[in-house]
Amino acid sequence: MDSFIVHARDRRSSRRTVRISCEVVRTRDYKLVGKSVIDLSEDGMQFAALRDVDVGEDVQVFFRVPRSDAYLFAEAKVTRAIAGQRPGDEGRAYAIRFGDVQEHAGRALRASLGRFPPTLPWRGTRVDWAATVRFIGRT
Repeated sequence: MDSFIVHARDRRSSRRTVRISCEVVRTRDYKLVGKSVIDLSEDGMQFAALRDVDVGEDVQVFFRVPRSDAYLFAEAKVTRAIAGQRPGDEGRAYAIRFGDVQEHAGRALRASLGRFPPTLPWRGTRVDWAATVRFIGRT
């Protein structure tokens, strides 16, 4: 029955534990909202919050790709708020999904991420409902 359900472990790109500096600013007022990456993937990242941001809000992110000379600048959208109250949370944080990334920075990021360990799950495997709905829509 659940052969069409897509679990979170089956996501397109895996998150990696990466601790680097960054600058995340809200697009609407250019206020700095984050300056520390918690984890990183090809599609987005989680960052420690300096101030509140709304889910769905547009931000811009800038950081040096780890172990490379490339810098990544991208517009992104806030996709999740982390309150920092669950075991394993490192405090208040936000997850963002990158928009278009420059080709050279994307290549450098993909090459770099393989050198970092995947993030450790703190909870049981969840279902990725959005991917499941996309899969059902294609059938």
